[in-house]
Amino acid sequence: MNNAEHAIKKLYCELADALDIPLLNKVSTHVWRATLNTEWLNKGVPEIQRAAYFGHSPEVNRSYYTDLTDISPLVEMLRRPEGAK
Repeated sequence: MNNAEHAIKKLYCELADALDIPLLNKVSTHVWRATLNTEWLNKGVPEIQRAAYFGHSPEVNRSYYTDLTDISPLVEMLRRPEGAK
C-alpha cells in the first residue's frame, strides 16, 4: 500500500468512528470514484473527460465506475412521513 492509500484508509477509519458509519472501515477510493463519476455524468461532463480524470479508458470507466441505477423511488419512500403510503 502506498502512502496516499495508507493515509486515505486512516482517514476513512477516523471518519467511520467519528460519524458512526461502520461501512467507511471497509470502503476504498473506488466508492468515491464511482460517486463522483456518476455525479459528473449527471452534470453533463463528457465521458472522455471523466475517464481521463479517473485514469481509465471510457469502457472501464463506464463498466466499473458509473452507476445509472434510478434510486428516486427509494428516496421518495424514505422522505414520506412514517406510516404514509
